[in-house]
Amino acid sequence: MKYLILADLHANLEALTAVIEYVQSLKYDQVIILGDLVDYGPNPKEVLESVASLNPKLVLMGNHDYAVLKNKDDIWSRWTHHQLTPLHLKMIASFKFPPVIFSDQLTFVHASPTDNCKYMTSSLDFKKGFTNLHTRICFFGHTHLQTVAILSDTQIKVIHIDTTTKSLFHLCSTKHYFINPGSVGQPRDGNPQAAFAVYDSEKTHVSFFRVSYDYETTAKKFADLRLPGEMDQRIRVGK
Repeated sequence: MKYLILADLHANLEALTAVIEYVQSLKYDQVIILGDLVDYGPNPKEVLESVASLNPKLVLMGNHDYAVLKNKDDIWSRWTHHQLTPLHLKMIASFKFPPVIFSDQLTFVHASPTDNCKYMTSSLDFKKGFTNLHTRICFFGHTHLQTVAILSDTQIKVIHIDTTTKSLFHLCSTKHYFINPGSVGQPRDGNPQAAFAVYDSEKTHVSFFRVSYDYETTAKKFADLRLPGEMDQRIRVGK
């Protein structure tokens, strides 16, 4: 089975459109989305509709999705909430709260197995994560960084994927993994290209991808909104 895994779209229509166009040349069986489809981005409606067209097998509730759904007291969340119709909000309400144990080998979360807002970046973070992981492999998002954390016996190694096109990572059957596909809509590794991954459960490898997109158009949308966060500048540099 091949899974197309997307995370942290953040209402970036140009990035998502570029990814959808790119994956038309790839073979995959199911689409998994690890949350944060909306908030901190200019096109929440269009991104939700584009995601629906992918017919995803699973969409997780990210912390930003939840903030928008509940109309939390945040400028971006309130702005996003008021852009959406009741049908769009119903779509968000249908997202699954993580963790989702997908099979005896595979778990999907937005941030960590126990906390939908926890950033897992250090070995200590992943040590706590592995303690609460009940399958061998877990895909997560939230950090916006393409990452592989490996548990081998009692040793944890954290690898940050550095690629501008494609990178292949093979999994070992005796080790445990946390794997982050990176962010489609707001990468934070200094590379503005959209990021995603494909997991092949039969060949037991993960392909990490980066795709260029028209971020200047997205940046102009951010600038025109005049909402806080200097998002127009951040989107250009991948921070």
